Amino acid sequence: MTACEAWPLDRPLVDLLRADPFTPRLAPRLFEVPEIGGRLGVPGTSDAPPGATWPGALAALSTEGLLAREERLNACVARLLRGERPAALRAFLQVFTALDPSEDELAARTGDWVRLAIDAPSPVAGRAQGILTGLWQAGRLDARPLAEVSHGVLFRQEKTLVRAQLALLGKALARDPRHAGDLLAPLAEAFGHADAGIQECALKLAAHHLDLMTPDLRADLAEAAKSMGPGRVNRSSTCSPAGTT
Repeated sequence: MTACEAWPLDRPLVDLLRADPFTPRLAPRLFEVPEIGGRLGVPGTSDAPPGATWPGALAALSTEGLLAREERLNACVARLLRGERPAALRAFLQVFTALDPSEDELAARTGDWVRLAIDAPSPVAGRAQGILTGLWQAGRLDARPLAEVSHGVLFRQEKTLVRAQLALLGKALARDPRHAGDLLAPLAEAFGHADAGIQECALKLAAHHLDLMTPDLRADLAEAAKSMGPGRVNRSSTCSPAGTT
């Protein structure tokens, strides 16, 4: 069996694992083996039935109760937090997704999603950012973790992640400007981004909310904006202040 392939036998992998008396003891150990995720993950183009893949089988057995579901959720997140090559993390992200965690289960791990959005490889960071966005949309993400994750994500170089975070900040400010001080401060990170378009989007977002800034915050952002170079304010940009029409 090569890496990422479905189980190559007539019986689905999930049936074999379900029938094996050692599965409850040994399957959880898979989450502890270094680099094992690279051999268990399923490529995005795979059309194998879920029960024929390791992520699908492990998730099914956890949902059935043969494996402890809460422990599998925690084990998946722990592996994502440990950090490995993206290919080695793929299987654990797939198991977590297949377990279909509830909103409460996602919200209970908010701190983990913040850490992953800030520090994890791009595919994992993007998923964590998406979960945090969903929690915010559901009213389950407070201003403090949103500000914390924004400081970290706006410092990253991946433009897709940074633009998505700027859009979320704009929407959060439009919905509830009471925490403008906390939510606007992270824009200083985007002012130093290597991409000029992102710099300009961050600047437009700041300019749109000048009336919400304290004098100290305005001075801090003005100082940070000096890294953008002369004439940036007057340059055209395709972005508009997030959260506005």
